[in-house]
Amino acid sequence: MVRVLGNQIMCRLEYENRIGRRVRIWLDDLPRDAFVPSEIERETYVFTAGLATVIRKCVAIEIFQPFGASFHYGLLGGAYHFTDKNELDVIVATDTSFPGQRYGDTLARTSDAVFVGGLPEYAQGIQLGLSQLDFMARPSGLLNLTCMAHGEIGSAPAVFKSLARALIYLLCRADKPASLDEAMALLTA
Repeated sequence: MVRVLGNQIMCRLEYENRIGRRVRIWLDDLPRDAFVPSEIERETYVFTAGLATVIRKCVAIEIFQPFGASFHYGLLGGAYHFTDKNELDVIVATDTSFPGQRYGDTLARTSDAVFVGGLPEYAQGIQLGLSQLDFMARPSGLLNLTCMAHGEIGSAPAVFKSLARALIYLLCRADKPASLDEAMALLTA
């Protein structure tokens, strides 16, 4: 699905294969029903910036990945703002253990109960994923992670570690992933 707002093109890509692996990517748009409430406690993680250049203003990615009898699930997204500091500041909601707001449009479908927000260990996964990014892949600026959803069963810090890295790659990428394999490769890069 592609939408145009003013002169800005917004895009939502969805990929699925026959074994149930699914990816949804928002480019220059965010899933409005996955916004984490503004009153939630947040932390800022600071990383030395590299030479990467940001192309997009906001991105989000959601995955559902079966592994035999189990699966991984997560959604993460946010808005980027340029700063002239030589660092990448990432604002992460650290504890959204409030009585959960369900995320209805989930790729997990009926496999998992999915809620907006995350747990403190997911923030640690995000921080770890970004700290392991290659120096040259890090842009300078501020990334405010405003969208997040987690599954009661399928989410783990490792899922959010991969999602955080994929967000940075998506922010700095001018083209769109053209296939499920290409989208999944962002999670393992």
